[in-house]
Parts: sequence; structure tokens; C-alpha cells
Amino acid sequence: MELDYQDQDRVLGLDGISPELLDAAQKKNIIIFGLGGLGCPVALYLSAFGCQNLNFVDFDTVDQTNLSRQVLFDIHDLGQKKVAISKHKLLQRFPKIKINTYEDRLDLNEINQLILQSDIVFDCTDNFDSRLTIAGYARKHNKWLITGSVIRFEAQLAVFSNSKDADCCYGCLYEINNDPMINCEGGGVFPPLAGQVGTYMASEGIKAMLFNETKLDGKIQIFDLKNNEWKTLKINKLKECKICRN
Repeated sequence: MELDYQDQDRVLGLDGISPELLDAAQKKNIIIFGLGGLGCPVALYLSAFGCQNLNFVDFDTVDQTNLSRQVLFDIHDLGQKKVAISKHKLLQRFPKIKINTYEDRLDLNEINQLILQSDIVFDCTDNFDSRLTIAGYARKHNKWLITGSVIRFEAQLAVFSNSKDADCCYGCLYEINNDPMINCEGGGVFPPLAGQVGTYMASEGIKAMLFNETKLDGKIQIFDLKNNEWKTLKINKLKECKICRN
């Protein structure tokens, strides 16, 4: 594909980013699990960055309760598959990118194969079991994992390079955070916070695509938007971590 760098003129104006580096980053294979409040801004900004190999995984349809925080959808999309609507709208806006969609429930082998073929994994799901499954395969195959969650006025974001010599993984996280956040259906969510965290996740992923590093690797950031408190914690390796052990 012949690239038109005019689309990324402002990116190329940043120190340290050459056309060759940008080209290599755009060719990374990216997978996004979940096209909800977090996945929508992640998909939007990765598309805007010019990613040529995007994969969207979500079996859900658009519901009216989604519209306040899932910014890719509108009232005309109700009842339609989220991945199909997202692909259609993003290709209209960014016709040079490529998007594959998976709109049916995947079995473990299918999830494993998709992550194996990916370079960067974005976990934007709101189900703890799904997060553990995705994290396990990302660790197994040494793939970057960008994960986030939002509930009420609170949010978390963590990044794991999952390299062979990585100090920790997602499974080690619960040494410092023993209670996984419940989903927004059960506890509500402040809509702008989903956009903030999703945008932040996209930024961390793009840095990993460009530089194969980010200062947040192996750390978790915890946001309390109601009190405007942000803190960053280093995640220590958990000896009993089932993901690391396996």
C-alpha cells in the first residue's frame, strides 16, 4: 500500500518520529476486545493513527443505554452489531485503513489464535473472566496488553509488555487490588470518564507501536475523578500468579 503521509503530518512533526517508524507502527496487527465505552475511543484514535491491521471483537448489539458513553453509535444504530457499525463508520472517515470484525462469541482456541497473530492487545471488556482469559493468552504469547476499566467515577488503566523478562503480568495485579471492578451495568458510570480512559489507552498503545516501550509498563494508574485524584502504582510480581506460572 502506498502511504500518504499528509494524513499524519502532525505526527511526523513530533521529535523522533520518522516516516519509516510511522510506517512500521501502522503495520502492527492490533486487536480490540470490546467496542463499548472504552473500545469506541480506542478504535477511533487507532483508526485516525492510520492502523492498517485492526481487528474488532464484540458480539453485542447497540442498545439505547450505550449511547451516552459509546461515542461511535447513534440512535439509528440500535439493534445492530457494534463491530459492523464501527467498521462502517470508521472506514467512511478513514478509507485507507483495514478492519476485520468478529461478531460471534469466540471459543478459547479462536481467542488464542487471534492474540497469537496480534502485536498489541487492547482489553476493553467489562467481564472479569474475559479479562483473565485475554491476559493469559497475551502473556503466553508475549504480546503487549493495554487494559482498562471504569465504574462510577473511578477508573483503572494498566499496561503490560509481557516480554519474556517482564517483571509482572495482569494476574499479578491483584496483590495490590484484590477486588475486580464490577461492570457499569451493575454500578453505573460517569460517561466522560470512559472517553478519557479509552483515549489514554489508545495513547499508550500507540507509544508501544512506535517505540516498543511506555513508562506505564508494569504499572497501574488509578483515577478518582470525583475527587480529582490520580495515582500510579508499580505492580509487583506475585509468586502465586497462575498466569505467570502457566
